[in-house]
Amino acid sequence: MTSSWDAYVKRLAAAGRILFLATLMGLVFLYTLRPNWSIDIYWHIKVGEWIIQHGTIPHTDIFSAVDPTRPWTPFQWLYEVLCYLVDRGLGFFWLKPLHGLLYVTGFLLFYRFFRKNTSKPGYALFFLTVLVFLSEDRIRLRPEAFNTLFLGMVFPYVLAPPRKTSPRELAVLFTVALLWGNIHAGGALMLPILFGGVLIGRLVSRAMGQDIDWKPDLYRFLASTAILLVLPGFIRGVYTAFFMYSHSYALIPEWHPPIAYFDPAMVGKISGHHVVDGALPYLTAIATYVGVSLVLVRRGLRDTLRTIDGGELIIALGLALLSIKSCRFIFFAVIPLFLMAKWWLFPRLKGHAEYYTRVAMGLLIVLGLMLSFEYNILIQQHGLRHAIANISRNHEAGRFPQKACDAMVEMGLHGRIFHYTEWGGYLLWRLYPDCRVFTDGRGNFTPAEMKDLVATHRIYEREQALETAWKKYHFDIVIFPPPMFPLLTWDHSKWIFIYGNSTAEVFLRNSPANRQNIGRVLHYWRVMGLVFKGNDPRSFERAYLDMLSYRNFSQPAVQKRLKRANAMIESDNPKVRLEGLMDKGFIYFTARRYDTAAYIFKKALQLPIPNPVAVIYLAWSYYNADHLAQAKDVLSRYFPPGFPKPRLGYSMRRIADLMAGHLGLPSIFNTKRSKALFKAPRRPVKSQPFVGK
Repeated sequence: MTSSWDAYVKRLAAAGRILFLATLMGLVFLYTLRPNWSIDIYWHIKVGEWIIQHGTIPHTDIFSAVDPTRPWTPFQWLYEVLCYLVDRGLGFFWLKPLHGLLYVTGFLLFYRFFRKNTSKPGYALFFLTVLVFLSEDRIRLRPEAFNTLFLGMVFPYVLAPPRKTSPRELAVLFTVALLWGNIHAGGALMLPILFGGVLIGRLVSRAMGQDIDWKPDLYRFLASTAILLVLPGFIRGVYTAFFMYSHSYALIPEWHPPIAYFDPAMVGKISGHHVVDGALPYLTAIATYVGVSLVLVRRGLRDTLRTIDGGELIIALGLALLSIKSCRFIFFAVIPLFLMAKWWLFPRLKGHAEYYTRVAMGLLIVLGLMLSFEYNILIQQHGLRHAIANISRNHEAGRFPQKACDAMVEMGLHGRIFHYTEWGGYLLWRLYPDCRVFTDGRGNFTPAEMKDLVATHRIYEREQALETAWKKYHFDIVIFPPPMFPLLTWDHSKWIFIYGNSTAEVFLRNSPANRQNIGRVLHYWRVMGLVFKGNDPRSFERAYLDMLSYRNFSQPAVQKRLKRANAMIESDNPKVRLEGLMDKGFIYFTARRYDTAAYIFKKALQLPIPNPVAVIYLAWSYYNADHLAQAKDVLSRYFPPGFPKPRLGYSMRRIADLMAGHLGLPSIFNTKRSKALFKAPRRPVKSQPFVGK
C-alpha cells in the first residue's frame, strides 16, 4: 500500500512539474505574441532587404540622414535576412511566433542543463523560473532570441567537468559558432568569454597542483572561437558596435546598471517585478564574491580548487560581475546562483533541511510566476483576455506613428527626417529608401549629434534646438509626438504643419530645397478635398488647422463635455462656475479656437477667485491668436516683477516663461532647465527599451 501510494505521489508530482513547465513556457510564448513594441526589429528588416537586393553586407551607414558614408557594418546580417524573408513572404505577424519558438526552445535547453546538474527536478524548475524572470526584458522581437537558444545549447559544454572532447562535440561548437557569429556577432562574443574563462580557471587549477588535462578546454575554445575571426563582417561589425556604444550608452536604458530599475523616471511606477530585477543581481554578486572570499580565506586557493572546479569558479565570478554591469545582462545572475547552490547548498541538504528548502523554492517559484503574470499580462497588457485579443495586432497601439507614415507614403515625401528617437527604425521600415533618418536605435552618431538630438527631446527647448539642428543638418521633415512646439504655435515662415494626430505631428521645413515635398503635400491635401488658395503654404496650413479644429470640436465626447461645462457655468456657486468656465475654455483652446477661448478665460478671471492658470491660458490664447500686445499686457499686469509666486505646476511655469521670452518680457518664474536627458515621455523599462541593438 505504501509503495503504491508513493508511486502515485511521484506521478502526481511529475504531472505537476510538467504542468508548471508548460504554463511557464506558454507565458513566454504569449509574451512574444503581444503587439510589437521593440524599436529595433524594423531596421533589422530593412538591413535584410538591402542585403538581399545588393548581394553584400553594407559597410557604410546606408540609413543615415546626416552622413551615409559613415562607417557601419551590421553584425547580425543573417538574422536580418531571415527577418526580411519572413516579413516579405509570410507577413510581419509571423515574426512573433518565430521568436517565441526560439525563446521557448532556449529555455527548455537550459531546463535540461539544470535538470542534469541537480539532484531534484524541482530545483531545476526553480532556476529556470529565475532565468525566465530575469530574461523577460529580452523577450521581444530581437536577435536576443537566438542568443537564448545558443546559450542554452553551449552551457552544457561550458560547465562540463574536465574530460576529453569528441569530434561530435567539437563539430557542434563549430556549427554553433558559425551560425551565431553571423546571426548576432555581439552575442557570439560570449563563446570566447565563456570557454576562455573555463580554460583560464582550469589552467590555474593545474598550476595549483590539480591533475587536470587542459587541452580539451583549449580545443573547445578554439572550435568555438577561431571561425568567428573569419566570418564576414564579424570584426568590423563588433568594432562598429562598440564604437557606437561608447557614444550612445547613456541614452540606452538597457545599458544602465540594474539599479535603474528603482528609478521611477526610468521605469514608471515601481512594481515587485522591478524590485526583483533590480536587487537580485546585486544580491547574487555579493553572495558570490563574499562566499568565495570566505572559502579562500579559510582554505586557501589550493584547497579551494580541490572542491570547486576552477573553470566554474571563473564563470561564476565573471557572470556575477557582468550581471551588475548592465540591465541587459541581469539574466546571467542565475548561473552563479546555480553554481553556489551546487557547491555549498545541495551537498548539505538532508532530511528536514532538504524538505524545507524544496518548500521554500516551490513558494518562490509560485511567487515569481505571479509577479511575471501580474506585470507582463495584467499591467502591461491589461489582462489575459485583452492580451489574447491583441495577438493579431502587429504593433502596439499608439507606440509608432503608423497613420502619420500612411499619410507620408501617400504624399510621396522624400528626404531627410529628424524625429523622435524611438521612431527611427519604424520610419525606415515604412519610408526607406525614399527617406533617411537621423538615428534608428543603433546609436550611430557623434557626441555632437547626440547633444543636438537630446536638446530637441527637451520639449520646452525644442523650438530653438530644432533651429540649431536644422542649420547643421538641413533635414526636410520633422516628426515628433504632439505637441511639436510647446506653445502650440511656430514660425510659419520656417515650418509647415502637414499632418497631426494624437500620436505624431509632421512638419516640413519651408525652404527652397524642400519645394518638391511642399508641392506634393499641397497636391495631396487638395485631392483629399481641402480648399485653400493656390500654392500658398500658409493658406494651406490655415485650412488644415481649421479642419483639425472642426474634427476635434465635432466629436460626441467633446460635445458632451461642452454641454456639461455650460450647465456648470449657470450655477450660483462661484467655484462650480469657475470649473465650468475653465473646462469650456480648455475645450475651445484645444480646438484651436483661441479668440473664443480668450473670451472664456477672461470671464473666469472676473470671478472673485484667484486663478493663475486662467491668467496663463488667457495670455496663451492671445499669443496663439497673434494678439501679441494683449498677451504681453496680461502677463505684465497679473505677474509684475516681485509678485508673490502662485502655486503652479512645472509645465505651466515653463509655458509662462517661454511665452514671456518670446514677448520680450523677463522670466516670470525663473524656471531652470531640467538636468534629465529627455523631457519627452519615456516608456517604462518593461514595456519599451530598454532601447538597444
